[in-house]
Amino acid sequence: MSGTARASDDSRSDLAGYDTVTLTLSWFNVGAQGLDLRLGLTNLLGETVRSPAPALTYDEDYPLVDERTLWVQLSYALP
Repeated sequence: MSGTARASDDSRSDLAGYDTVTLTLSWFNVGAQGLDLRLGLTNLLGETVRSPAPALTYDEDYPLVDERTLWVQLSYALP
C-alpha cells in the first residue's frame, strides 16, 4: 500500500507505505469426508503496519500488524 496521509491539521509526516503477504494452505477431506485442515501465515514479511492516529493522541499511531502470526484451523462439516 502506498503511504498513508494524515489529517490536514496534523503536522507529523505521512506514514510510509507497506506490503503484507499472507499464505494459506488448505487440505480438504483429510482422513474423513468433511474434515478440512487449514494452515496460514499472516504477515509473512514481518512488516509493521500502522494506521494514522489523530493529532495529539498516539505518537506511534494505531498498530494494526507488527508480527508474523501462524494459525491452524480444523473444521468438520456434518453430512
